[in-house]
Order: sequence, then C-alpha cells, then structure tokens
Amino acid sequence: MSVLRRLAYPTMLALLLSGSWAFSATAWSSFGESCGSSYLVCVFANDNYADPHATTNDSDSNYSGDVYYNSNGQSINDSINSMQNWYSAQDVTFHGDANQSGSSFCVDSFYGYTSINFFLRDTFSSHQVGADDNAC
Repeated sequence: MSVLRRLAYPTMLALLLSGSWAFSATAWSSFGESCGSSYLVCVFANDNYADPHATTNDSDSNYSGDVYYNSNGQSINDSINSMQNWYSAQDVTFHGDANQSGSSFCVDSFYGYTSINFFLRDTFSSHQVGADDNAC
C-alpha cells in the first residue's frame, strides 16, 4: 500500500470524528462588518437596513442555526425584512425554503430593498449567489 493511501484513511477518519468535515459551511461574518465593505450579501431583520444584520460573500443553502451578528442569537431563518446585494456583476436569489427551493426573490447587482413586501416578509431560508448578472 502506498504511503499516501496509508495516510488518507486516518486523515479522513480524524476529520469525520472531529466534526471538521463540512459539506456546506456557511461564512456569515461574526465581526459585524458594514455592508459593502468586505462582505457583499447583507440581510437585516428590520426594515430600512436596521440592525441586527448579517453579512457574507457566499451562498447559503440553509439558514437553520445561522444568527445575526450581535443579536443574542436571533436566527436569520425566516426573519429577513430588508437586504442588499453589493456584487457588481452577480445577482442573489433568496428562497423561501432550504436548499435553494420554494418561492424565490431575486436581488439585482448593486441593489437593495429597504422593505420586503408583505407576502415575502420573514420567509427566506436560503440564498444563492449567481454566477453572473442574468438571474433577475
């Protein structure tokens, strides 16, 4: 057996046992950066971009367990009321269900909504950053 193969099995086992094997890791910022600075997808629990907020540069297939920055653990799931997309050439589509499914709402690049309409308020559970600016 090759050296690489002998090392691969213990490494995979260690990753599985340590919980470091992440299939869909989400990188919501835990530092409270303002939107548009380092992070380009911004969501807010309140209208008019009012805190609490959360920022990321990635898609997120499931908001379950994700919380707003400095909010004492307030869940992002089913709580978004305003959002911003600071990508210059990528649309962001928000979905009502996990795994980018259910009803969807597209936010064009360099655009935001200070208030989401009544039927979509507090409904989003995932979002997907588009590969380009053609989703909306």
